Amino acid sequence: MIIDWDFYLYDLRRQFLLYLDRRYFNIYASPKYMLFFMIPEYYLNLKRIGVNFYVFEAPSEQKLTHMTQKEKERVNSNLLWSDYYRNAQLYDDEMKEMFGTDEYQPIVDAMLNLSPLIKKGNAIYYEDYQSPFYNIVAGHRITLNKEWELYTQDIDMYGHCIAFGVYVEDKYTIASVLQKEINQSCLYTFNVNNWGISGVSIMEMFACMQNKVHRENDIIIFLVGVEEIDFFKRLDKNITIIELSDCFNAAYQELGLFFMDRPIHCNYKANQLIARNIFETLLKEYNAGRITIVQDIDTPRKETSVEYASLLPNRELEQFIHKLRKQAIPSDGRKGAIVMNCNPFTNGHRYLIEKASELVDILYIFVVEEDKSYFKFEDRIELVRRGCDDLKNVCILPSGKFMISSVTFPEYFLKEDKQEVKIDMSLDVEIFANYIAPALGITVRFVGEEPIDMITRQYNETMRRILPAYHIDLVEIPRKSTDENASDVISASRVRSLLTERKWKEIKKLVPETTFQFLWEKM
Repeated sequence: MIIDWDFYLYDLRRQFLLYLDRRYFNIYASPKYMLFFMIPEYYLNLKRIGVNFYVFEAPSEQKLTHMTQKEKERVNSNLLWSDYYRNAQLYDDEMKEMFGTDEYQPIVDAMLNLSPLIKKGNAIYYEDYQSPFYNIVAGHRITLNKEWELYTQDIDMYGHCIAFGVYVEDKYTIASVLQKEINQSCLYTFNVNNWGISGVSIMEMFACMQNKVHRENDIIIFLVGVEEIDFFKRLDKNITIIELSDCFNAAYQELGLFFMDRPIHCNYKANQLIARNIFETLLKEYNAGRITIVQDIDTPRKETSVEYASLLPNRELEQFIHKLRKQAIPSDGRKGAIVMNCNPFTNGHRYLIEKASELVDILYIFVVEEDKSYFKFEDRIELVRRGCDDLKNVCILPSGKFMISSVTFPEYFLKEDKQEVKIDMSLDVEIFANYIAPALGITVRFVGEEPIDMITRQYNETMRRILPAYHIDLVEIPRKSTDENASDVISASRVRSLLTERKWKEIKKLVPETTFQFLWEKM
């Protein structure tokens, strides 16, 4: 009797992976193990507004029925794809077949020098990267074949290496091939986006999802390995799951070599097969009336706001909101808020608080807690408390990590160096609107008019753009000026400058008595 050891080893590995699929990943997908406590709610919200979901299970050695001897050897070896690519010349014939060209070395070099991953909370992005074969813009792989200026709908593709297309150049990613198919069909309204990240986890996929606006009649596609399928079955027993191994089994003769170390690491031929299968699935769904075409870009549609998942699955945020609710002042009246650094507390801050407190029943003052200012947080918040002690409808609270912090608005603490830079502050404003304001019933936010600081002016403009969508008014109050000169506004930076020169007489005109006493004693 002759034993085929390669087949034997391959079968043992196959059985072991099936065992992992049944046992290990059932544990992995359990709510107790994962930080997925917010994913089901988020997923259901997307379904409620009319987003369509499809899960495609990548080809796996467990389910491929026509593995060649060479493919079994690759699966059984301890070599990773990077081992093959870093030693490309040792596998010259395989490389030529894998890439479909004799000139594969520049592609391999570009792939091995891809930009690193950046983690922001739970979400992951790539640094931007340019080459003739791989291009990353705004943190994600580009999709080619976009022919129209205004697509009305999105197909957003999430997954790890197979979705990203580590092993192919831009024109052969699944997203790029799918876009070409889409353009030539009745689904031409759809814009395909590649949100794949190599090595991404399910939680990180959802983190990336929550950083994007999704609209009614959009489509979300998950392209994942057999290991993640059990999670999606638990998430939604009715979600559409398509096994791609079946189409690979049917087309094995024409495929030839299509992977290096594992079937999930596909080449251009495999990606074309997958894109075609996805397209045919979507076409069937359209013909069955389960996918709706939106031809007019102005058609009203339900949509999500940007949820910023880098902070959503965060117990600190939940605890902070719970703490705020406990400190809230019971009132049925109008509630407002100001977020201020007070570095130190000046007559200008006092003026803004006075004017705002006259317009609401309860005014919450959030003092920036991040300790990156000239004065320590404990001193700044104490000066605000002393300076506002007579204002009975004012409640003074720390801002925590979620309002003007190094997490939500790091540029704030580098303002002197970034006055001419255009900065996106929407994360900070969205968190306030989504979580902080509802927790305390805040319906108006007050800011001081900003004629000097360009960063603060940009921040005010961002609030003016975003807050009305959450039914929160923005009220801008003119800055208080000195008695001597109406155009000379009071600022904390000016006080700090005078402190270095020890000009106490001028400082006394700019700050409340409580602040002046503190400065005189401490400085």
